[in-house]
Amino acid sequence: REMMIWGGDQGQSSADYVSSGGRYNPANNTWVSTSMGPGPSRRVFNTAEWTGSQMLIWGGYEYGLGNSIVFAASGSRYDPALDSWSPMTTDGTPTPRSAHASVWTGSRMIVWGGTNGITRLASGARYHPIADAWSPTSQIGAPSARSVPSAAWSGSRMIVWGGYDGTARLVSGGRYDPVSDTWAGMTLTNAPAGRSGAMTVWAGDRMFIWGGFPPGVSNTGGLYVPSGDA
Repeated sequence: REMMIWGGDQGQSSADYVSSGGRYNPANNTWVSTSMGPGPSRRVFNTAEWTGSQMLIWGGYEYGLGNSIVFAASGSRYDPALDSWSPMTTDGTPTPRSAHASVWTGSRMIVWGGTNGITRLASGARYHPIADAWSPTSQIGAPSARSVPSAAWSGSRMIVWGGYDGTARLVSGGRYDPVSDTWAGMTLTNAPAGRSGAMTVWAGDRMFIWGGFPPGVSNTGGLYVPSGDA
């Protein structure tokens, strides 16, 4: 019944990064500020997922001393009913990163890929908010390392596609099963041109990919049906 926004960049310097947010109620056309703390540190390029009762914020980066970029391996849970924040454990958390993908499975948040500012990543982890616990995702058969991939949750798999490996926009992806902790490939036949930062939605039986950077901006897309890997 509400839209929640949090964090981001209000200007051209690290001083303009924010650790605030708001909740928008479309029925009343009103905004309410979210509690300031103790929430996550101010950051950009984090991900956010809704669990059904909490918003999970994780990863991203901020500027540290001397305007050095600090990549985060931390996050917090926001409860709008209580207007309160609680930290997520850092035990077993993935390595620091931003520009990664995330999905909510119905019981866990999965984060995967991204960059630590030095290299692209092909690793990830699953977060269980009730247990406040992390477990790694398998790297066997996982897609190659990349930042800014697109991702969708099919109801049983996390589908990851595209992204940037530091040299090229990618036209490959993979399907991750969090129950068996296994990866399966995706066909390249009829796939859209390689791109990063594409918009992604799940439509009940297929994933739509549209737009992105290949390296200009794109107004093309494609749809992927995992039941037929097509």
